[in-house]
Amino acid sequence: ARFRESAEFHRRDHEKTNQWYHLYRCIFTGERPPFKNVVMLPMLMAACWSDVANKIAITLSGSRIIEMDAIAPEMGQSAKRAEALLNQQLLEAQIMEKMIDFLMSADVYGTAVLQYGWKKQQCKYMQRNEAFGIQWEEPVTQTLFDGPDFKNIDILDWFPQPGKKEVDDMGHACVRWWADLDDL
Repeated sequence: ARFRESAEFHRRDHEKTNQWYHLYRCIFTGERPPFKNVVMLPMLMAACWSDVANKIAITLSGSRIIEMDAIAPEMGQSAKRAEALLNQQLLEAQIMEKMIDFLMSADVYGTAVLQYGWKKQQCKYMQRNEAFGIQWEEPVTQTLFDGPDFKNIDILDWFPQPGKKEVDDMGHACVRWWADLDDL
């Protein structure tokens, strides 16, 4: 019920957003009458990519994504350890690729949605052990990833609560997603 209510409320916005995407990709759908001027600008795509490249160069091109300074001299080592951990976690979460998609969505649609959270990925396998000439297998769980995770949400799959502008003010927000074979 919440999804249908939100989808109906945002139907016009999604149609307009779809038109913006067609303009960006220079797709002519034939929906407009032929007597109107339909001008496609491939420059729009180039301008958006140029803007994204500039923003990425400014924010993420350094050797460190986040820099921390200690408040007191005795906290310097702790700040450097936290800085190294955060930078490694962000790199493992593929922050660069995801931010490129996020900024491109923001340029094309005027807004973008980024879902953030924590991801813990584990793998179970059988480990062979040997002691005193006896071999046996025991199940072992190995952590493959444990850190922050970011997910870009397509604006056409985002259905916020009707009438609310800020996510913190919403009682609910729906996200449409499609299950992939790897997810099952």
